[in-house]
Amino acid sequence: GAKIGFPTANLDPGHKHKLIPPTGIFAVKVTHQKQTYGGMLYIGDRPTLEEHSNITIEVNIFDFDRQIYGDRLKLEIIERVRDDMKFESLEELSAQLAKDKEDSLRILEQEKKAEEERLAAEKAAAEAERKAAEKAAAERAAAEQAAAEKAAAEQAAAEKAAAEAEAEK
Repeated sequence: GAKIGFPTANLDPGHKHKLIPPTGIFAVKVTHQKQTYGGMLYIGDRPTLEEHSNITIEVNIFDFDRQIYGDRLKLEIIERVRDDMKFESLEELSAQLAKDKEDSLRILEQEKKAEEERLAAEKAAAEAERKAAEKAAAERAAAEQAAAEKAAAEQAAAEKAAAEAEAEK
């Protein structure tokens, strides 16, 4: 990847029974040391590079230039960009990877906006729920106050009636 302008981190799934998505290019979120980046994931047998025939899993992390050999990465696949393809030259492959990066960035931006909208909706719902709970509590307090005032008035009226009855004797 680095030779054609797209350095990658080669991934080892860590377990032979781990489920791996089908071959292709995917827009992904990559978390490294609690920091999340956008990226594009490749799963395939690199058909353009005929000297390689094994399945490889590698990720190009956007705006990232660090040595991370041996570090753990967490990937979240957002959307499949395209199928794996064979190209006639490394230049064609590089041009396609540039397009894949643009597509991945667009997908990740859409995902970010959708997440922001979801969070805003959750926040608005929580605020509405809080206001409804406050209103209900205020209504309960007002009803309790009115009941207490009514009880006090009834008590005062009863005491007054009892005092008048006592005075008439």
